[in-house]
Amino acid sequence: MWDAQRRAFDIPNSAPTLYRLGNTMIEWAAGVLALAPADTPLIVVGSSMGGPCALEVVRQASDRIAAIVLVGSKADHRPEPDMRDRHTADLRKGGIRLVWSQMVHAFFGPSAGSAVIAAAEAIAMEQSADDLVRATQVFHGRPDAIDVAASWQKPFVVIYGEEDGAVSRRKAAATANAAPHGQLHEMPGCGHFPNLDQPAAFNAILGDVVCKVMATA
Repeated sequence: MWDAQRRAFDIPNSAPTLYRLGNTMIEWAAGVLALAPADTPLIVVGSSMGGPCALEVVRQASDRIAAIVLVGSKADHRPEPDMRDRHTADLRKGGIRLVWSQMVHAFFGPSAGSAVIAAAEAIAMEQSADDLVRATQVFHGRPDAIDVAASWQKPFVVIYGEEDGAVSRRKAAATANAAPHGQLHEMPGCGHFPNLDQPAAFNAILGDVVCKVMATA
């Protein structure tokens, strides 16, 4: 999922699959920190359910973090048990194939080419239903992290796709506005995964964050 970013930036990086790091967001964040380089300031980048994990990483080790970048994500948490139960039931009934068919139209904007969508589908099909059921439970049981955003005094960037839906756009804006130095970037024509939809434009935004962190390191 992050191949285009890892190729673009010649810096130490880690992109772990979160689903197998534990059964809570707290365990996910601890797992990420254990895998991350220990001798350099970290830029945590979290997409979708990775966003709350990024914020939990900050909660656990703020002294190691230089910047936060959230992609199609939000800091607050309003329990949605009906959605949790529906997604869990679908995964147990039809696996990732069923869920992909239901959600792919919302994942990508009109600018995404067939090759991008095919590559994302291949990644999705590599995941097990059990892992995704666990991920669904973790995501819907996550702690609210608006306090992390509100207290963060370093770079805090929120990126969202124009085609990601009105609710997602509103949540992204609220998250950026909660941070003292929050920046909000809308990516035209993109859906839920702008780093896949338009990697060059996404990398330009991320590159600015990397440059700022390196300049102050």
